[in-house]
Amino acid sequence: MGRGFRRSWARALTGLLLLVYLPVTCAVGPPGVAAAGGAELEKPLLYLQMGLPELALHELEKASAAGGAEAEILVLRGLLLEALGRPERAVETFTAAEQAVSSGSAVLSRPAIKAFLGRAAADRGRVDEAVELYREALSADPSLGLARVGLAEGLSRLGRTEEAIAEYERFLEDNPDDPEALAAVGQLYLVTGRAAEARRALEMAVRLNPGLTEAAEALRRLKEGGGSARPLKGNG
Repeated sequence: MGRGFRRSWARALTGLLLLVYLPVTCAVGPPGVAAAGGAELEKPLLYLQMGLPELALHELEKASAAGGAEAEILVLRGLLLEALGRPERAVETFTAAEQAVSSGSAVLSRPAIKAFLGRAAADRGRVDEAVELYREALSADPSLGLARVGLAEGLSRLGRTEEAIAEYERFLEDNPDDPEALAAVGQLYLVTGRAAEARRALEMAVRLNPGLTEAAEALRRLKEGGGSARPLKGNG
């Protein structure tokens, strides 16, 4: 499978684990995400851990048909569809989840689902739309990390580098040890010629996650270049 798919799948699986296992009263973790599902989600998650996403999706559809935790199952289905490269169906599913939340039948917040919709829009190449969805989510819940990072990524893709840096910095205020965000902002510091800040961010990112090979390469080139290096496009 391609690197882009692996990244999408990793994000989706992380979201699934958070949705299923984070308790409502947990002091850490993304706001807007609470405990969901229960026994009806155990089998889909097991299939995910086994690397069988199609079977996981089938089980979620069965659980939904049986009248399970509607909004939560819809979100899980949307994440799976997104990871499997079916963004149009993912958007339809997230929209249905948002409607379920509006009816008061879910423990998820509307801002969280707005953020999922934003990510699905970004995956379809509709970056302007994604940015607006992330802003809507953050206007309702400024602490929603998923939306903050998504907004930063979207602004970066639109070439609005200084705005993207500001959003990453806001996210890192509350999540100072997030290696992916540190790597991303480090690359953007390079774009704007802030070599010292880039070095600090990239060093921390690589220390926290040595698997960020492109960030490590950018850091190596920065050191060899005596304070300057061309940024790389991503981390993988």
